[in-house]
Amino acid sequence: TSGFLSSDITRPTEIQKNKLIISGLTEEAIASSQIEGANTSRKVAKKMLLSKRKARSRDEQMIINNYQVMQRLLEWKELPLSVGVIQEIQKNITVETLEDKGDEARLRTDADNIGVVNKLTGEVVFTPPKQSVVLQELERLVEYANQKETDDGYVHPVIKASILHFWLAYLHPFVDGNGRTARAIFYWYLLKNNYWVFQYLSVSRIIKKSKKQYDDSFLFTEIDDNDLTYFLFYKLKAIVLSIKDFTEHYKNKIQNEKNIENLSTRLTGFNQRQISLLQYCYMNPSTTIDILTHQSKHRVAYQTARTDILNLVKKGHFSLMRKGLKFIFVPSPGKIKQLFK
Repeated sequence: TSGFLSSDITRPTEIQKNKLIISGLTEEAIASSQIEGANTSRKVAKKMLLSKRKARSRDEQMIINNYQVMQRLLEWKELPLSVGVIQEIQKNITVETLEDKGDEARLRTDADNIGVVNKLTGEVVFTPPKQSVVLQELERLVEYANQKETDDGYVHPVIKASILHFWLAYLHPFVDGNGRTARAIFYWYLLKNNYWVFQYLSVSRIIKKSKKQYDDSFLFTEIDDNDLTYFLFYKLKAIVLSIKDFTEHYKNKIQNEKNIENLSTRLTGFNQRQISLLQYCYMNPSTTIDILTHQSKHRVAYQTARTDILNLVKKGHFSLMRKGLKFIFVPSPGKIKQLFK
């Protein structure tokens, strides 16, 4: 899965790696939440995460939760899997989004009467196993996840991570957040096994684009005596497409940085972060900028980001405005346009 990094594509610098990881985690958090019904546009969600503003709705909170969980997987990967770890992941994914806060980390019971419903028809398309089965199967799932692979019966980590994804989603052990938790466990296992390339990939973005095929892969597996071939075939295809997506994204980023380097020879008096910001505002003249977004996007200290923007204000390329308790910066389209003639 990391072959593209040893191809003819330029290797990323450490700064580029950090930016690409943030981009990958952001895309995965947004898409995984949208799969489960988060009604927030990708553009608004990205701006919210970069500016670190608080959620204004349950949908936005879902995305923030998912983003924070994707970040924390890098510390959770050092732990062996346990039912407690699964509960902790689900709790972090669903915090402040459930009708009953008591459902955070709580394993469901038969009395909860949980079923997967088709949102268009209202039809129950899947009834998960009984509580007694779920408790037994969770212990088996945990044991399987922690089991060291040997030459006898070796299972490739990508396949095993996909099996864990299906298994947890099938058990549906919680009242809510099962899909997001299952997809997080998929990433947890791969990061734990040093498949670091998955930090850059958003598999859920591909799933979102092919949601019916994703749902059908579960359905066909379940009605054919849990033959995982259907789900694994779909999941591997989604992973391959996510790698292609990332490769194109990375190529575009490299080309954009080369363009900025070329511009920097002409636009003296500006650093590359400032040129990147000016170029973005040239292409999006109605946008507004804030310091935290600039800081997050370029992975620099707050003071560095602040200095970048305030220098552009002094040169007349931005004006400072107050929006509630927050300061925002409005581009001066005419002044910026002159730079890119």
